[in-house]
Amino acid sequence: MIFLKVLIKQITPPIVIQLIKKLFFEKNNKKFTFIKIFETYSDAKKYSSEVSEYISDELEDKKASEFEDQDKILLDPKYNIVPIINSISQEKRSILEIGGGNNPIYCYIKKTTKNSIFSVILEKKSFVEKINKKIPKNLSKNFYYTHDLDLIDHNKFDMVFFGSSLQYLMDHEKIFFKIFKFNPELIIISRTFFNLKDKDFYVLQNNIEKSLFPYKMLSFKKFEDFLKKNNYKLIFEANYDTNYSHDSLDKKYLQYKDIIFKKNDAIKY
Repeated sequence: MIFLKVLIKQITPPIVIQLIKKLFFEKNNKKFTFIKIFETYSDAKKYSSEVSEYISDELEDKKASEFEDQDKILLDPKYNIVPIINSISQEKRSILEIGGGNNPIYCYIKKTTKNSIFSVILEKKSFVEKINKKIPKNLSKNFYYTHDLDLIDHNKFDMVFFGSSLQYLMDHEKIFFKIFKFNPELIIISRTFFNLKDKDFYVLQNNIEKSLFPYKMLSFKKFEDFLKKNNYKLIFEANYDTNYSHDSLDKKYLQYKDIIFKKNDAIKY
């Protein structure tokens, strides 16, 4: 059977193979949020010529066409956790946001509190170049976008926020070791899928029009152990029911979470 599959693939023109994949994919998989399971990012990327690194260039252009400040955004419960935490103290807080898009958490804080905030938002270089042209000048002193953590001219952040962005980092541990240098008190991760197995794997996210891209399903056990080894303790964990589905993986192995880690104050640096 394997020999027959290889033979068919060899004698069939590539354009026909791509057409079959496209037809099969659209017919059988469009109802699933996630499809396939891969051990590595490169394996996921090689699945199809339609797979991109993240959202399509067309969608990125659309998202970067307008900056949504506090007067334009629509409130959503998934963004509440950081404004609530910030409302407890009247002190000026600094926040490093990983993947803020065109509506960073800064705007949700300003819309719901009177607190002073300074924020830096990490995004793709191509997105940063586009969105910087849309930011009102009166806001530029309170936050800015960057594509590289090493370029940040700020040595301390009170908290780091991942708003459904952690899963798109190819090497999350490398990013975290850079984050630890900013000595944040809190690390907040919202609305992110984790797997309940013992190792990480990749799937393809399939619920955004004209975009098919790798999604890293981190093992929650491994992730918690990693943060624990680096002196951060899990202090909050909320699991949510969703309608999201995978084409072959049972829902019991996935959890959609909000989580908060706090730096262990008992550790002396």
